[in-house]
Amino acid sequence: MNLLVRGMNARSCYRTAILALAVLGFLLGSTVQASTDWIVVDARGVPLSSGAHLAPGAALKLPEGARVTLIARSGRTVTLRGLFEGLVPRVEGEQEDTRRALSALIAARQERIRTIGVVRSGEKAARLPDPWLIDISRPGPRCLHQSLPAAFWLPHPVKSPVLAIWPTDRSWRIDLDWPANRDRLEIPDALRPSEGQTLIAVDGDREHAITFTLIAAGVMHPVLLAAWLIEKGCVQQADALLDLLNPPTDSKSVRLVPR
Repeated sequence: MNLLVRGMNARSCYRTAILALAVLGFLLGSTVQASTDWIVVDARGVPLSSGAHLAPGAALKLPEGARVTLIARSGRTVTLRGLFEGLVPRVEGEQEDTRRALSALIAARQERIRTIGVVRSGEKAARLPDPWLIDISRPGPRCLHQSLPAAFWLPHPVKSPVLAIWPTDRSWRIDLDWPANRDRLEIPDALRPSEGQTLIAVDGDREHAITFTLIAAGVMHPVLLAAWLIEKGCVQQADALLDLLNPPTDSKSVRLVPR
């Protein structure tokens, strides 16, 4: 398979950026009433789909080896493992509190880095200007939102006018024209990865394996999104979202936005 994508002009990139900013603006300005439901981030060995809602106190039975990871709107994350038979945890007292949620997310981010390692998490990678940019200058996990546009991104000038992408089995290859004056290239629909898919991206003479996780289309609340990114190890993207939610006043301080 070989697809040469042309015509990714400034208008297309501008439209993508405006759409992403509009969605993020909606998220940041939203005053939707807090929900006490849990959101399923990941489910294995049990018929629950990513993005599904689970009510606190609902009966849940997990066979041996099964696992369900849940996120509350407060940013709290819980993983239940089989054998398990009981009730979904309660979330009373976890109403939306921006300061508390951001504090919890920052703590979760640090713990995630400690668990998966600095290099794999990308904790020291270049800062993304947008959470939904896919940094192809380094390997590791990346997250794609099913409702939002995304683009490949490089923190340095392009080393080649063509970006080559292929799966790990090399069953196909796609070549994308990358204009020299841009830091990003919109991901065409034909190349949108599936859940868990690993693609090889060539940056100059270096190949990087990037594994993708999909975020359910209905998950739009910013705290849920940040918690999801952290849970899946997309720390570089989580940092970009946290920068929008919690912009620092200077390089040495962290400011939690007021309620």
